[in-house]
Amino acid sequence: MRDSKIQILPCLIIGYARVEGVLNLIASAASAGVPRIYVSLDGPTNGEVMLSQKDLLERIIELRESDNIFVTVKVGQENQGVAVGVISAIEWFFSNEVEGIILEDDLEVKNDFFRFCTLGVYRYRDDQRIWMICGSQYFPNLADDSVIWTSIPQIWGWASTKEKWVEMREAVWGLNRQSLITCSLNPTQSFWSTGARRALQGIIDTWDLPLVFSFFRHNKYAIIPPVNLVRNRGFDTFASNTLENKFPLGQEISEIGETLVWEDSVVASKTQSFENNLYSTVYKITFRHYLSSMTSLLFDWIRFPKARRKSPLVQRWKGLF
Repeated sequence: MRDSKIQILPCLIIGYARVEGVLNLIASAASAGVPRIYVSLDGPTNGEVMLSQKDLLERIIELRESDNIFVTVKVGQENQGVAVGVISAIEWFFSNEVEGIILEDDLEVKNDFFRFCTLGVYRYRDDQRIWMICGSQYFPNLADDSVIWTSIPQIWGWASTKEKWVEMREAVWGLNRQSLITCSLNPTQSFWSTGARRALQGIIDTWDLPLVFSFFRHNKYAIIPPVNLVRNRGFDTFASNTLENKFPLGQEISEIGETLVWEDSVVASKTQSFENNLYSTVYKITFRHYLSSMTSLLFDWIRFPKARRKSPLVQRWKGLF
């Protein structure tokens, strides 16, 4: 995969209060040759976070002056929460760039990650089946030297184009109540439809579940590397959804060898093995999810009245414009 001639893509770093996490990613991006680095910080919720962000901004200014690193920073005027905070950052990034790499402040990456994402975007930018290039590989023994196509994008470090981001956005916006319960007799799709519905209704504060469901509905794919290129350290006090250091968090980063096979279509055996492993070890999907998209409607209505929910995700998302 070594190619010193490629122009590494611009990079967005999404942060909140992890000062060292953002600075480490800026250093990694600069070392890899990222020409333009964007940092988006969700608005602080208290004085402690405000001071942390002030410290971060001062240290970024020092980096600009001492190391001549080109960094553009945006700080939210108010706290938007996990889902809309991430979405807002991505929208801002793609208002400035036509393609790029997205990272969050709890991740660790090295040069191979940036090269892989860049080469992947270049190779598949005109392939309408591919929406995303991802850096996480939890099961490297499945891949040999080739990439894997999957309908389950892994958002711990990824890349895409502005055009495809707009397609993803429109797909999520197009989800409705009927589309989220039509697959309720399939445990896997029931799992995703339930998660997507809860996110869209504001019951849980996340954006990736409706995205995955949209991948399924529109028959889209993400590209996964043969080895793991991203380590997630997001199990600290700032974590929103991952509070324990358990698989697949903390995975070691590997380097891609000299040989890398860019598959031009789905290799069914590898895709199925990868996704089956995700279902059993990461998402733990079983037959208990058989009717979950239907039964959860009743339980959610009881456990999460409107007063305990955020406003609908698409409503908050469209409010960005």
